[in-house]
Amino acid sequence: MSVASAWEIITKNRLGKLPLPEPASDFITRWRTEHGIESLPLNEDAVLQLSRLPEYHKDSFDRLIICQAIAGSMVILTPDSHIRSYPVRTEW
Repeated sequence: MSVASAWEIITKNRLGKLPLPEPASDFITRWRTEHGIESLPLNEDAVLQLSRLPEYHKDSFDRLIICQAIAGSMVILTPDSHIRSYPVRTEW
């Protein structure tokens, strides 16, 4: 799971847009551990993809995740049609 996803979960929780049963940091850590999901750090190679990314989607968190997927040749699990507009593999 991208650190950008963790950042987004915490941000949305603080804004009251994503209620969670426990503090966001505890929820993220427990959920990743229970499901055997590793943390994907954000690195410069991924961030540099932003300069080549078309402006189809305005969500900064999603754009970072798209960049990470492109840089790492990964698949994004999403139903978001905006993300599917980018040159990145998606599944849902």
